Amino acid sequence: MKQSITILLIGLFLFSCTSSKMTPEEKKLKQLQVSSMILSKEYTINATQMSPSKGGVVQLTGGHYLRINGEYATAYLPYFGRAHVAPHGEGGIQFEQEKIEDYEVKKTKKEDGWNISFRIDTPDLYGYHFFLTIFDNGNSSFSVSSSKRDPISFYGELETPKINK
Repeated sequence: MKQSITILLIGLFLFSCTSSKMTPEEKKLKQLQVSSMILSKEYTINATQMSPSKGGVVQLTGGHYLRINGEYATAYLPYFGRAHVAPHGEGGIQFEQEKIEDYEVKKTKKEDGWNISFRIDTPDLYGYHFFLTIFDNGNSSFSVSSSKRDPISFYGELETPKINK
């Protein structure tokens, strides 16, 4: 039952990615903004929801993000799930200006966004693998896996300049 509710919520999220009340010109501008940010490796995703591998979708309050800044990444994300090794420090997925390894960017199959993957090796020996999908309208989802924790998924929005109407 929980799995079907999770699938339904993910479907609703993806449906909301395709519907928008922007004019065609605004959509094109947004698409150009998103593409520019992705290709320059300068962007922040504000996480609004998370979905642990063994649980439902949880709404997040502000302040949770993943930031890519050139060759480095910063994350301040909560973690709920099973840890195979006890975490050091405060828990969560938190690191500051860690070097990005194996960064790959590809257009999605439908050409409506970007698939991005990369790896972060943190000093606490948690190796994180990130798999992001960022749509042309700025909506995004990403999952984080680690050999020491169960995977977790996040949903949110790419921080972009506001389009003036």
